[in-house]
Amino acid sequence: MTDYVVIGRLTSPHGIQGWVKVLPMTDIPNRFEGLERVQILREGSTAPQEYEIEGVKYQTGRVLLKFKGIETRENAASFRGGKIIVDAGQVPPIDEKDTYYAFQLTGMSVMDEAGELIGKLEEIYSTGANDVYLVKGPDGKTEYFLPAIKKCILSVDVERKIMVINREFAV
Repeated sequence: MTDYVVIGRLTSPHGIQGWVKVLPMTDIPNRFEGLERVQILREGSTAPQEYEIEGVKYQTGRVLLKFKGIETRENAASFRGGKIIVDAGQVPPIDEKDTYYAFQLTGMSVMDEAGELIGKLEEIYSTGANDVYLVKGPDGKTEYFLPAIKKCILSVDVERKIMVINREFAV
């Protein structure tokens, strides 16, 4: 699986019967209800493993999952730090103009309107008013924090993985 999207991070066991706490990383946290199986990429692993879901519960800000065959707290603890992933092709399209999934933007080349490379988009931070993009310069040390607003982000080409910004914001 080469292009995947993380929809949850496994944080810790819950209780003594093998339940696992999940920090949802999706705008649709109830999407776990419709899943019969999930792919889990364990920390330090390069190949995901598939697990059947036996149960789903919700708590404030997190999801609890029960996997078939995982019956103890100790078994559940082995999932700590893992990621629940789905193939990027399984993500529903966004119909809203100028709205993107984080995975579509992360890793993009960021250029100014003259075509000069500013760097690569490394992280996206949600601040409430608008997202903020962390762009690392070509030297790997210089960092720019760009607001995700129309005055700053002039265009986004998802297919070519290029974002064009207003140079005034890259200071």
